Amino acid sequence: MAAAAAAAAAAAAALRRLAARGGAPPPGIAPGRARAGARGLAGARQGGTADSSGTLPRFYRRAEVVAHPEGAGPDGAGAPRGTWGVTLDQKLLRSPGKLPLRFPTRALAAAVAAEWQLQGEQNVRPFTMPLMQLVATAIDRVPAARGGIVTGLMDYLDTDAALCREPAGTPAAVAQEEGFAPVLAWARAELGLRPRVSDALTGTPQEAGTRDRLTEALCRLDDLELVAVDQLAGACRSLLLALAATRGAVGVQECLRLARLEEELQIEEWGMVEGGHDIDRADAAVRVAGPILLVALLRGGGAGGGTGGEGGGRGDST
Repeated sequence: MAAAAAAAAAAAAALRRLAARGGAPPPGIAPGRARAGARGLAGARQGGTADSSGTLPRFYRRAEVVAHPEGAGPDGAGAPRGTWGVTLDQKLLRSPGKLPLRFPTRALAAAVAAEWQLQGEQNVRPFTMPLMQLVATAIDRVPAARGGIVTGLMDYLDTDAALCREPAGTPAAVAQEEGFAPVLAWARAELGLRPRVSDALTGTPQEAGTRDRLTEALCRLDDLELVAVDQLAGACRSLLLALAATRGAVGVQECLRLARLEEELQIEEWGMVEGGHDIDRADAAVRVAGPILLVALLRGGGAGGGTGGEGGGRGDST
């Protein structure tokens, strides 16, 4: 669970910086192609609505993990099986689309419950709940949109940040070659890919075989994994880096460094803009750490087997 701990620490630190700003989240936190935003999460409360700052009144006292009373079962095409649920004051939490929130591991359920429990005494800020947003998106939106999400992810490939380089010999090109070498080595070893690298401004078309293998790999992901890769690819501007990070081949800090490589080089040269670059850093940390943490909790969190407080509708408080 080292990867989960590292991702959780990075996300928590970034969320503290974002929350300290007050008001609405920065543009990067707004709902993306397949994300549930503040008004969507308001659906977790019957009739709840978010105000103009993106916050909700807190309407509960305790968030707890329970054995899901509706039991295990498929939530849709590609969705994982889940036996755990989260309650708010003993009322079972559902998605904004009113579908059951069933978690495949107790660890993931506990992490989402913690996001709810650790909200302020008066208000709930959905943009500080990246795991809840990802899980809700996977349940409500991904099953009907898998084809479009896979197609959208493949659109990154020709201009993937791991494959598009600055002119040879420049400091940026050297940093890119050194930084992305482990990602390309992983892609060769695990996926059998040998993608083309180019310094062309418009990128370079990849071979049909490369595209086919990547498409197959994406289609094998379940809904939670797919939404994690989708958000991470957008944050990193790289499908290859997103896949490597969600498979554990790249740690959260290194993934964040590579995602911001070009911008950090510009900061070194031109300086940092207060109230701009620092917020971008916090935003990127949340969007990178959240999906990595989600997948780590899916794969390393265990599927159950805990004792005490998990039956009869009574769960463990966070």
